[in-house]
Amino acid sequence: MKTRNEKKKPSSRISGGCTKCTHESTCEGFHVYVIELDDDSKFDFYVGQTYKTVGQRLVDNWVKYGSRGLGSRLIRLHYHRMRMDLVPRHSIVCETREEAEFLEAELADDLREMGFEVKGPTLMGVQANG
Repeated sequence: MKTRNEKKKPSSRISGGCTKCTHESTCEGFHVYVIELDDDSKFDFYVGQTYKTVGQRLVDNWVKYGSRGLGSRLIRLHYHRMRMDLVPRHSIVCETREEAEFLEAELADDLREMGFEVKGPTLMGVQANG
């Protein structure tokens, strides 16, 4: 298994993401993202959402969150590349956290239905309202 020091910190410049965000500042929307993990991970992808730019959130996994969260540790140990091409256009920028969380879980479930192992939330078992 690779250790943290063997992985190079990725660039915060992410292609295919929000066109309203700049390298330095967020558009103030919520963003859904997909990270492809390396072959040593039991997961193929990590699906997440953030209020920050996707690039800044990725960098934060290396420098800010330490080993407190299972997601950030998984990303530090097994990051391969960003896969914004898997995020539907309508999910790249969301107005509310609730919308982003729903679309994050929906995308994670869609990837699971395609046969991938995904670290991320799920809507499976959630009853529809109304």
